[in-house]
Amino acid sequence: MDVLEKLCENLCVCGVVASLETAKTSILETLNPFENTRKLGRVLIEGRDIDSIDVEGIYSSATQAGPAVTRKVLHLSSVNLVYVLKCSFQGKKDLLKTKLHVKRKGLLNPKVVEINWEGSALAQELNNDEEVNDLLWQSIGQLSARDIEVKTDEDTSKVRIHVRDDRQVFQGELPPFQMYEKIAEHIYTLADASKAVRPSPTKQPTVSRPKSETSGIKYCFKCGTDMPRDAAFCLKCGTKQD
Repeated sequence: MDVLEKLCENLCVCGVVASLETAKTSILETLNPFENTRKLGRVLIEGRDIDSIDVEGIYSSATQAGPAVTRKVLHLSSVNLVYVLKCSFQGKKDLLKTKLHVKRKGLLNPKVVEINWEGSALAQELNNDEEVNDLLWQSIGQLSARDIEVKTDEDTSKVRIHVRDDRQVFQGELPPFQMYEKIAEHIYTLADASKAVRPSPTKQPTVSRPKSETSGIKYCFKCGTDMPRDAAFCLKCGTKQD
């Protein structure tokens, strides 16, 4: 539950209107015995291309010895995330089918040496998007998640961006939400699907300062936070600066 609440809190801090929808059933009722996973809950998002984020817990078992009996206990070891887009995507399944290929080297401390999208038209668009690739190297490149896959469910009019074993979110850090929004934009464009325009984030007011105090800083064009002039990304919201 702490992981779910922290994710929602981090999104809100960055200006995303988010709320929690927690799972109501117990671990024993919902645990997948083959994958040791269960749904923890959902973060609902307003006014964005992404409608919600489903959070699934990955559990590991360990043997616990007691005074009378030895038993297996489960503990949360990581999480999977599913970014959900709701719209009519009929006939677009093959167009949007995409998976991230991550090449790693090393046995004890594997390092990511290559990242590229494989699939159809969406994969080509994502491979050509410099902003998406930069954010990928900041997250996947640091082994924060195992892989990403885009799946379309035409029966429920949903596209799901599956993120497996997300270490950033499990450790209470903010995921690269702007990257998944960019992926969502490509999905809507390729599928020729309409989506209500989300409101622009409110820029924080800045206070005028003497030139000597501001010569070494600049302001994020998205959230207005000040940062070193040579910074490539905003330290608060993570947006890449031009």
